[in-house]
Amino acid sequence: MYSLKLGRRVTAFSRSQFELLLNAEVNCCVTSYCERPTVEGLAADLWQQDEVGESFAILTEAECVARWMEVPVRRVSPAELAAKRSWLSNWQCMLPVVITTRDVVTRTLLRDIRRVVSEPITLAHIERELVTGDPTLVRAGVFRLLLDGSLVAPALHTEPLSLATLIGPAS
Repeated sequence: MYSLKLGRRVTAFSRSQFELLLNAEVNCCVTSYCERPTVEGLAADLWQQDEVGESFAILTEAECVARWMEVPVRRVSPAELAAKRSWLSNWQCMLPVVITTRDVVTRTLLRDIRRVVSEPITLAHIERELVTGDPTLVRAGVFRLLLDGSLVAPALHTEPLSLATLIGPAS
């Protein structure tokens, strides 16, 4: 997949690793990450930097070391990824829209979306307010604001994205 955060393509070697990378890409708290970091003595699937600090992630059900070279190591089980399946499936559909429109969604459109979304409203309502033709750019703007944490849509964690999805301002 293409990573907006890294400005390059990233490669996953399994479905689980893809989901781990996708989660890092769409988590607005993660500022940077690296797939399959080369660290002597540790086979990590991901290194990430977030608001709290840096950490490694390992895809395993087995116990693993708690720290490596003073950096916390997180064990990510298949059950943890399965619990995020709806969220990740939604982003698997939304992220390509953000990526392909990144150069054409204007600051003005993003400002207008923030203005319209002063309280939780449906994606359909946002589109009705702002679309003058093809809704793709409005959707892309909404998805971009969700990606950067300016907007929230809690239902995306448990339900598929639809025109009825409620989108609200971040608190």
